[in-house]
Amino acid sequence: MGHGTTFNPFRWNAAYGYEWTPATGLYHVGAREYDPRTTRWLQRDPIGVAGGHPNVYLYCGNDPINYSDSDGIGEDPGGPKGSIRCCITAFIPTATVSAPDGNVFKGDNRRFSPDSPCYRMQWAFVVSKDEKGEIVVEFATKEPQVGATELVKPRGWKGQARPTSKKVVMPLEDGGVDVIISATASNPYYAWAPPIAWRITFRLDKEGRVSQVHGFHSGYPAFEIWEYTGPQFSRNNPSPQSCAKMLYGYDPTVKNPPVDPWGLFGRVNFNRLFK
Repeated sequence: MGHGTTFNPFRWNAAYGYEWTPATGLYHVGAREYDPRTTRWLQRDPIGVAGGHPNVYLYCGNDPINYSDSDGIGEDPGGPKGSIRCCITAFIPTATVSAPDGNVFKGDNRRFSPDSPCYRMQWAFVVSKDEKGEIVVEFATKEPQVGATELVKPRGWKGQARPTSKKVVMPLEDGGVDVIISATASNPYYAWAPPIAWRITFRLDKEGRVSQVHGFHSGYPAFEIWEYTGPQFSRNNPSPQSCAKMLYGYDPTVKNPPVDPWGLFGRVNFNRLFK
């Protein structure tokens, strides 16, 4: 057979073991396609039981895209047995982002992920029940956590945003609660720039489960909300009982034309209902 005449349907990135395909929004992993938006494989695993276990990805929480690094850290703050945890994250999906004056800042270079250590702003809370069976809401940190702001062109400057926040837990007549969270984080390099901001309400039923998420956030960067149940969900704890569910995802880079940092002057309203 002549060289170069055989079509090879498998694409492989030797450095990372997978390839991101912007046109489809999918990862190409060996012989399969993976959808990060639904956290589902689109084809069956061709190796079958040859790996010694029907589920050859058990070691990485059934998700080799996000959990191939066993030493990573997780967004899930963990909590008491039976607790439900929620995390809001704002992140820059591109590797870099250019400002109007020509400066270039480092981005987070990722897509939706249930436990990525890269973000602009992040805040999580834990929902559990006390001895009386009443819902208790506790925040993992007093204030939202913020990622470092770093110039890559020209190099040499790095700063930290100072977040502002407000949280309210409002009891409802049906035994549930509304958890209302507001937060902002301004660019420490540009005092004039609008901040990354959100105001989000989580409606919890009497069992503490999320039945609705609604509110608004700034039009840039990307935003995601995850709900966690079972044992703490993290890269170094791939328990099959752990579960991460994406409640909301917004990626400004998929728009046509894509939204740039000027989107900070606008906002996005959303409302999601869950059974």
